[in-house]
Amino acid sequence: MSQQSQRKEQIIHLVRHAEAEHNVANDWSIRDPPLTGKGRDQASGIPANYPKIASEGSNIQLLVVSPLRRTLQTALLGFEKAHLPFLVLAELQENCNVPCDTGRDTETMSKEFPNIDFSQLPPDWTSKQGKWSESDDALRQRAKFVRNWLRQRPESEIAVVTHSGFLSYLVPGWKGFKNAEIRSCLLGDAEDLVPTTLDGEWAREVGEAPADPIAAMEAQ
Repeated sequence: MSQQSQRKEQIIHLVRHAEAEHNVANDWSIRDPPLTGKGRDQASGIPANYPKIASEGSNIQLLVVSPLRRTLQTALLGFEKAHLPFLVLAELQENCNVPCDTGRDTETMSKEFPNIDFSQLPPDWTSKQGKWSESDDALRQRAKFVRNWLRQRPESEIAVVTHSGFLSYLVPGWKGFKNAEIRSCLLGDAEDLVPTTLDGEWAREVGEAPADPIAAMEAQ
């Protein structure tokens, strides 16, 4: 049996960003909007709502984040107590070719987030063209890339902070993520590259999601 076939499944925690300005105003013209005050409170409340995922002593080994402002702020506020290695991944950006889903140049972002390394972002990641476009094919390919990228990581438990639209491509069939909600899944070696939910009872309906999915799994 090959080393690859013996690889254990990874636990992947999928996080939607907290409430941002465009969510309240329904104004997609706001360029890369920040969290609202309520959103900052939602993000800061993640450790209390998901203590086994986001608190100190969590088993998570890596935090991977969309380089948009609202996801960066959510990650920094929500996982501050976990003291995790932090990577930005352009492929996690939101789907649409509108200002609210379009990132800013790395120089601007580095000034706002001086402790985050943006050097690995490709120069065209904000173009919304080619692989970054909002076409269905491009989004499916981008989601496939992310699943493969996660599978190649050595960490056994990873948190991913991204957006509701992209999450529907990353895990086909999942929808309705609330702001600052976390759902957890298993990512193995299946050829279809679709993660397997930890708890099938809540995977498809956001209203059935427990406050702490890992605790729910352990209680079974």
